[in-house]
Amino acid sequence: MDINKALFTFIKIAFSVMLVLLILYGAVHLCRASYDFGYRFFAESQMDDAAKAAER
Repeated sequence: MDINKALFTFIKIAFSVMLVLLILYGAVHLCRASYDFGYRFFAESQMDDAAKAAER
């Protein structure tokens, strides 16, 4: 019985670690996508400046 209890405890800990790593991976992926979107959004020139240049 001790082997079954030890095995169950090991599987429980392994599952918990995998769940934490999956959440961490998802958070990093989401943060990276958000940063890239923000960088592209703020790196582009403003529409007002482009419209003024077109009028000249």
